Amino acid sequence: MRWLVGLATAALASLSASCHPGLSGGGYPLYPKVGGGPGRDKVSFLRGQIAYVDGNGVRDKGTAFELLPGCHVVQLARSVGDSAGDGAWSAHLRRFVFAFEMKPAHTYTVDVRFEGSSSMYGRVFVVAQEHAPDGSAIRVPVARGSDVDDCRNWAKSQGL
Repeated sequence: MRWLVGLATAALASLSASCHPGLSGGGYPLYPKVGGGPGRDKVSFLRGQIAYVDGNGVRDKGTAFELLPGCHVVQLARSVGDSAGDGAWSAHLRRFVFAFEMKPAHTYTVDVRFEGSSSMYGRVFVVAQEHAPDGSAIRVPVARGSDVDDCRNWAKSQGL
């Protein structure tokens, strides 16, 4: 069985924060959190079936994370899936890496969606987005070439 993997169409890329239940909630802190932490307006949030953040394995820590703003390199899990009332699906993906320039109070999502057909085969789409507090969203491309270095340089220029 072969899965077709691709970046989502414009319809999937334009999903807003309203399409993500729990988008505004907290998550497992990926920094040393003392007490209540720095506060929602000072941290960034990450959602998705994530395997690694900045080279550290997080798969066993859930699908929702809190991070300090800055450059974070995120690798999607290779084996993904979901279940719904009408069935379930799973796929083994190629390596997807994203270099997120994370800003305070923003949420970053990596969605894996299955577009089924009447047969047992379908297509899997991967879409990464940055969601601003005002509800707007922009697509984040898969990291290529110098994207990770550019992200790290951005963080330095921001004092992060």
